[in-house]
Amino acid sequence: MLHHAQLPTFLWVEAVRYVVWLKNCVPTKVLGHDTPYQCLYGHAPNFANLPQWGQVIWVHNPDNSKLDAHGTPEHWVGYDIDSPHAYRIYWPHTNKVSVERNVKIIKVFADDEVTSKTYVPKSTNVQIVPVSRPHQPSTQEKPEEL
Repeated sequence: MLHHAQLPTFLWVEAVRYVVWLKNCVPTKVLGHDTPYQCLYGHAPNFANLPQWGQVIWVHNPDNSKLDAHGTPEHWVGYDIDSPHAYRIYWPHTNKVSVERNVKIIKVFADDEVTSKTYVPKSTNVQIVPVSRPHQPSTQEKPEEL
């Protein structure tokens, strides 16, 4: 994980913490094929918006003026165990990890997912019709003689 995210090796503790959290969200035979997370909180974990470990996210900076950027790009390294709405953030310029709540996580898609999906607003009645290409003679066909 550290190598894939291109983060420093001293973050191995954060990587292990995240792997343990993820392991506790996987079903186990001991609990009757329930997850430890489900036994503790009463519902199954939701992985729909799970960020990639080490992913760049935007952290809100309230000290900036109106003309400055209101967010700084940092790295997501896990959830905080004390709060369900707080995230552990790695700040590369200070080499520290802190707990933040005001973050914006941008969903990362694989390259083939982004290119294969077409966005059409639901409010419009637009049909996407494939365009037929004009016939081009193949190399095996002989051109007609005059």
